[in-house]
This record gives sequence, C-alpha cells and structure tokens, in this order.
Amino acid sequence: MKKLYRSVKGIGVGFLDWCELGLGGGFYRAQLNHELSKHYRQQSLVMPKSFKAEVKAYWKPYTTRFDMRWQYYFSYHHGELDPRHIPEDLHFTVFDRAFNNRNFGRGISEKNYIPLLFPEIKQPKSLARKINGIWMNADFDLINQDCVLGICRQFEAIILKPSIGTGGGHGIQFWQQEDGQQALKNVLDTMGKNVIVQEFMKQHKNIAQVHPTSVNTIRAVTFYFQGEVHLLSAVLRMGKDGGKMDNGCAGGISSGIRPDGRLKTMGFNLKGEKFDTHPQGARFEDCVIPNFPQVVELVKKSHNKLLHSKLITWDIAIDEQGEPVIIEFNLFCGGIAPHQLNNGPLFGEMTEAVLKEVF
Repeated sequence: MKKLYRSVKGIGVGFLDWCELGLGGGFYRAQLNHELSKHYRQQSLVMPKSFKAEVKAYWKPYTTRFDMRWQYYFSYHHGELDPRHIPEDLHFTVFDRAFNNRNFGRGISEKNYIPLLFPEIKQPKSLARKINGIWMNADFDLINQDCVLGICRQFEAIILKPSIGTGGGHGIQFWQQEDGQQALKNVLDTMGKNVIVQEFMKQHKNIAQVHPTSVNTIRAVTFYFQGEVHLLSAVLRMGKDGGKMDNGCAGGISSGIRPDGRLKTMGFNLKGEKFDTHPQGARFEDCVIPNFPQVVELVKKSHNKLLHSKLITWDIAIDEQGEPVIIEFNLFCGGIAPHQLNNGPLFGEMTEAVLKEVF
C-alpha cells in the first residue's frame, strides 16, 4: 500500500510540475514577452539584424526557444551589445527551475523564520508575528490581537508585511501614531493569516540622502556554482516622489553598485527608463554604501545555509551605524531585470559554463 501511495504521489507531483513548467511556464513566457513588446513600442527599439544573428549563433548550441529581443533590450540600456544576457522568459521558466528547489523554497520562505535561520545577522526590530492565523510576540510566545495593539502603540512608526506568498511589495501596510488606533486595528484585521510586524527602521545617512522616506535596500544575487558561492550582481533600490516603497513594482529606481560600494552614474526603473539623476535631484554616484564588502561577505556566507537554492536574491538595508540588516531573501523567482539593466549579463564570464550545465 505504501509503495502504491508513493507511486501515485510521484505521478501527482510530476503532473503538477508539468503544469507549472508546461502550461504555467508557457503562459508566463507569453506574459513576459508581451511586456517586452510594450517596452519595444514605447521606446521605439529595433533590434539590429547583425546582433540578432550574433545572439542566434551564440545560443544555438544550447537552445533558441526564447525571444531574442531580450538580449537587445538589456544590451541597449546597459550600453554594450552582448549576447550573454539571460532572456527573462528563459530565466523564470528554465534557469530558475534548474538551480532552485521550488518546493523547498516555498516551505522555508516565511519572513517570520528569518531570525531562526540567521540569528547572527542584524534584523529590523520585530514587534509581533502572525503564523497561520495565530498571533505571537517577537519571541514566538502566543498572544492575542489586543496584545499586538498594545505593543504597536509603543512605537512611532511600524511596517506590516505579509510573511509568505507575496512579492513586489504587494500587501505591505504602514502605520504611524498620527494615523490613530482605529486605523491600526483596521490594518491588523485585514492583513491575512501570515504577517510580520516590525518597527520602521532608520537607515544610514549616505543612503537616506538619495530618498529619505523609503528604506532603500541593496538587492544582491548570489549563485552557488562549481564549488563556491559567487556574488553575481548588486543594485541599490530606491523609492521616489516621497513614497515609502523602494521596489520596482512600486515605481522605484535601481542603480548598480561598484565593488567599492559607490553607485554607478545612472539608474533604471522596471520599464527600462534611464535616469541620469534621481527624480528628487540626487546624483547616484554621490552615494557610497557603507561597509559594502561586509555586505558581500554576509550574503555569500549566508547562502551556505540554503543550498537547496543555488540562485538567491537578498534584500539588505544599512542601519544608522552602517551595519547590514537582513530584510528578506528569495529562494526562487528572483527578478533579474534591474541587474542586467545596470550591470550587464547576469552570469558574466561564467555564462558559457552555466549554459552547458543547464542545457
């Protein structure tokens, strides 16, 4: 009976994987490529025939089942024609699946568990947690919602985030004292079954000067390959126009980070629009990330605990003292557009070796 159960279960899991890769993957590719077509129309982009031939020749030994316009889209904005750029339609449906155990990622991507996984790393001050509909304090002791209200009332400003199953900043709520107690209760009532409540942290002055009302975070990509963890790319994500969110889905801007922690001279939003200065006037290159080498070592070392995922994206803030603060990590389906727009081909000199492994 157990053997039969395992066989049926295996068929079921295989069918679900096929649906995700085949049906779901096909729909998602179509959606991504539809957005790419919009970018091409809005920016009047035309891919040169010579570069298309170069892309086709480079990728022919591996696969040509992707939209080659992605290579020109990233090359055009980065400023150098390079066929090694990874197409987004392949990244999410092939590369990410090849390197990341998504079942493991879904199970462990609970923001409330970050202090259990990384107790040695600084984190925003947690005030309360809701896991599967059950409220707890920061130390995982059971409490009720009235206690949560009492805890939150002691702080000037807080952020409430869905702790699983969301991305792009969806569902995040903010509360400050001037909003009143009823507003806080309303937010707690509508946040869903899995929530993390944290004090709104204060960031380092070097980073705040670009856009002070949002906590501007480093988005770093690490990759375990050929026996070691590599930092593939890092950008600083910044809010704009007085908003509290820094991510691209909320209209934020990103700029590449040089090895010494200084930002590059330009930034991009997710539509590929280029900014020579931040909309609020700051020059990107005037911003230097404090202790950036420490950030790099932190994410590389932390990756060692999560090797079911070989390709991980990390969100790291820098506090007032200049120390790295882990906000969250993505164990699958981390976006690559900001990295390739700002920093070029995701895998860089490792691209051919990566392609040989995947295909």
